Amino acid sequence: MFLRHVDRALSELDDGRRAVHEARDTGLGRVSVASETLLTISALLGSFRAAHPRADVRLFQSDADEMDRQLRDREVDFCVASQPLTGTHLESIELVRQEVLLGVPRGHWLDGRDSVTIPEIADEPFVTTRRGWQRALLNQLFASQGLTPVLSCEGDEPGASGDLISAGLGTGLIPAMSRQVGTRIPLAWVHVDAPDCH
Repeated sequence: MFLRHVDRALSELDDGRRAVHEARDTGLGRVSVASETLLTISALLGSFRAAHPRADVRLFQSDADEMDRQLRDREVDFCVASQPLTGTHLESIELVRQEVLLGVPRGHWLDGRDSVTIPEIADEPFVTTRRGWQRALLNQLFASQGLTPVLSCEGDEPGASGDLISAGLGTGLIPAMSRQVGTRIPLAWVHVDAPDCH
């Protein structure tokens, strides 16, 4: 009498195990990711797609405030941000620590310098974003020295910063990764002598 129930229970377990394997193998499900820049996650996404070709991936390009909202509203599963998000009930892990450099136009008085301190560039005009990591880091670095940065350009397009700096509109904070992938923009790169310039 119980044998029939045990057989049916074991059969249900086997069916459940098969369903889990099929879901994993067919890529059923969706993952939603927000990132400040898609450049930083494109190689990772390529590897993920190769391993899970039928996975449903949704990408959002968002600033930190928008990421916080998207996480709270459950629009995204996780975020890739340059700085830890500060919302309540959020956890973060550091994936990589990358130096942020000072980009200067060729021929600038800092062209050829290995490093510079914040007080040395206190009067330099800066190209930056209105909000986001570039602006937050710039303000933080200058505030740590009791200074306020001089701004020559505030925009909403972080990717344009290198071009604007190259055009002579000012200097700016640029991630080291841009130097590696963005060789088309003629800039000189200077290390910023500040412990939190990452």
